[in-house]
Amino acid sequence: MSHLFKEKIDAGIKYLDENRPNWFNEIDLQRLSMIQWHNCILGQLDLWKDFFEATVAINHGFDCYESYNYSILDSMWKEVILERRKRALEN
Repeated sequence: MSHLFKEKIDAGIKYLDENRPNWFNEIDLQRLSMIQWHNCILGQLDLWKDFFEATVAINHGFDCYESYNYSILDSMWKEVILERRKRALEN
């Protein structure tokens, strides 16, 4: 199932990298919950206005259609954030 989100999350990462450098350091992983608008990536970065239309958020891996998929999104985004933080420390 996670392979279905990889391309979409990659699009979200690209957007964030281009528009909010070091975004991964601004995310509180303890709060991260993609199903809750105020705890998701966009909520924590106050970027909901850029992705107000649901299909745009879905196409960037910030939202999904079925609630049972949110835990997959949580895990995948956490993995990305931890990897980005690790790489930043190594540089």
